[in-house]
Amino acid sequence: MELFITKLFDQPAFYLSTVASFAGSICVHEYCHAFVAHHLGDDTAKEGGFMTLNPLKVMGWMSIATLLIFGFSWGAVPVKREDPSRLRRSAISLAGPLSNLALLGIVALFLKGGVCCCSICGRWRIHLLLSLVPDMRSLCQCHSVSFQHPSNSSPGRLGHH
Repeated sequence: MELFITKLFDQPAFYLSTVASFAGSICVHEYCHAFVAHHLGDDTAKEGGFMTLNPLKVMGWMSIATLLIFGFSWGAVPVKREDPSRLRRSAISLAGPLSNLALLGIVALFLKGGVCCCSICGRWRIHLLLSLVPDMRSLCQCHSVSFQHPSNSSPGRLGHH
């Protein structure tokens, strides 16, 4: 079995982007737990300095080393487990996974060509789920803009009619 760290030498772009995305998403995930807990009256994470995106604080040295060598890691923020409100506990618990879904959507939007610029006026438009429709036609508010998805046999283009 090959260690993840060997990718640093074989595929450095893959290695660095994986490490950055894992560490970033773990930090956002844990921050969202802390943020919701704080706004629902639990200041444990804030008082401990865990309302941060700093991977050294949220993940710790052992988790970072495990990420760099083996390709997996974890994070944690302290919260009060004895909160009697099931709704507050559920909201705090769901905050992290919902942040991961939001990050997934944002990354998918940009990686799949869901953002384009009108070639006439220069305004940026976001086209959700563009990658799911091979020949997507969309309209800029001021000009007609067509986009052919790059997965088609002919090259993608952004032009006006």
